[in-house]
Amino acid sequence: MEEPKCSCKGVRSCLLCEQVREPSKHAISKRKVRHPFTFCAGCGLCWPGWIDDSTDGSGTQNSGVHSPPLQVPGIEVYEEFLTPDEESRLADGIDTREWVGSQSGRLKQDFGPRVNFKKKRVRATEFVGLPAYFTSVEQKMRRCVKDFEAVELCNLDYSPKRGSCIDPHYDDWWLWGPRLVTFNLLSDTVLTLSKPEQHWMLTDEALLDEPSTNELQRAPAIGQVVHDRRVCKSWSDEFKDSISVRTPPRLCVVQVALPRRSMLVLDSDARYKWHHSILRDDITSRRIAMTVRELSEEFLEGGASCELGAQLLDIAKMRV
Repeated sequence: MEEPKCSCKGVRSCLLCEQVREPSKHAISKRKVRHPFTFCAGCGLCWPGWIDDSTDGSGTQNSGVHSPPLQVPGIEVYEEFLTPDEESRLADGIDTREWVGSQSGRLKQDFGPRVNFKKKRVRATEFVGLPAYFTSVEQKMRRCVKDFEAVELCNLDYSPKRGSCIDPHYDDWWLWGPRLVTFNLLSDTVLTLSKPEQHWMLTDEALLDEPSTNELQRAPAIGQVVHDRRVCKSWSDEFKDSISVRTPPRLCVVQVALPRRSMLVLDSDARYKWHHSILRDDITSRRIAMTVRELSEEFLEGGASCELGAQLLDIAKMRV
């Protein structure tokens, strides 16, 4: 696969353009984080500490702090959702299509309507359907994500050679619905959740609210603790709720381990109240992310744009 040239614009950057310009300072800097949490796919809670870089991506954590976990509604990780054969067929099918350059060292393939989110305009004339290789994974996805009608597929290619990442952001919710589904192919990675109101305090952009000396001194020491997923899987929902009711502390992030061949579903608070990002440090080899989106209520039956929504859903059923 021939590597496209740098496609960064504005404040974004990659390793190619950073040879002649300053790197972007919009990504989260781990040294600014005072309270890291790690999401456990077994119990659905977020435990104090960083994901251990020496683990296989299964959610082991480092923490010397005996503090309660945090609950962020709307995170679901289905590990080993795809078989190795399914992953291989998907990656091969994806690579038969042309990749184009994108921001921050990513490559992309888009299958969906043309959208101007600022002007809230949708154009369906160039949308001819979703790729044929998506059919099998869509059928499997619907067993876990009920009534999900995919209307857009975006493939992103990440590579450490390009310094690929994606800065903290929300996905649009004028056109796209409450659930985002991502399939993680070819390598493990980590999704980082952060509070949007604390964004500039967690980056290297020296603009607002640098942590005070007292706050730095209060930062907890990091030790070695392993959260036992064999135990937490047996906890009841009532018990988990009783130990996880707390407000996210200042300068915190939540790391969500995304093992190879896993499926991630974001909705609720994780979709609407937390930014999500992929840090450059968390791309260690080539990764393909397949993200599918559904329509918002405005484009469904009874909504103001339901006729356009029905047209998009009909096109999305076609295969190319």
